[in-house]
Amino acid sequence: MYGLTLALPRPIPAARLVAAAFMLTDEAFGVALALGRRSLAFLLGAETLLFLVWNVTTFAAALAAGAIPNPLNVGLDLVIPLMFVALTVPQLKLRRDVLVAGGAAALALVLLLFLPAGAAILVAALATSLAAAAWPPKGSL
Repeated sequence: MYGLTLALPRPIPAARLVAAAFMLTDEAFGVALALGRRSLAFLLGAETLLFLVWNVTTFAAALAAGAIPNPLNVGLDLVIPLMFVALTVPQLKLRRDVLVAGGAAALALVLLLFLPAGAAILVAALATSLAAAAWPPKGSL
C-alpha cells in the first residue's frame, strides 16, 4: 500500500527501488506524504536519517536502560500509539477523513471490551477501510 500511495512520478531503476522499499518505515512514509515530497531522493534521505536516529537512540537507550525505572510506571508504553496519532493527524484534511478516523478509533475502543487488543484493531481497521472505500472523496473515481 505504501508504494501505491507514494506512486513516484517517474520509473525508478530496480536497485534503487529495492533500497527504498527495504528501508521504508511508517515514519518515512508519513513524512513523505505529509510534506507532499514524493521524489526518490527525498524518500531515501528521510529513510536514511530515520534509520540513523533510530539506531543511535536505541543504542543510547540500551546504555541508559538501568537508570529508567519500570517503563510501564513512567508511561513509555504510550509512545508508540502517540507516534501513529502524529502520523495520522496531518493526513486528515477532509471531513470524510476525520469521520472515518474517528469511527475507527471509536470502533476499536468498543471492540476492546469484547476482543483482544490485536483483534479489535484489525477488525476496526478492516471495517473502516471498507467504509472509506464505499465513501470516496468528492471528485475521485
